Amino acid sequence: AHAITGWLGADSYELEPHTASFKPDRPGLVVVCTDGLWNYAESAEEMAAAVPPEAHLRPLHGAQVLVGHALDGGGHDNVTVALL
Repeated sequence: AHAITGWLGADSYELEPHTASFKPDRPGLVVVCTDGLWNYAESAEEMAAAVPPEAHLRPLHGAQVLVGHALDGGGHDNVTVALL
């Protein structure tokens, strides 16, 4: 973990993508993020606690709150968050 195994750019090599699909069993929110966030909320419970309750109604605000969570924790890496 915490190792770059592939990248995009002129000096990158041909990557074989890994994909998966799932069907949620109930309504909810999917958090897609880089390690810049999950370094500060590694377990599902920690991430759920960091996501504001209204994030499904205000996803931009929810993403901003999560970026703030990472920055407040030290923010030693770039942080990318998408809420779906």
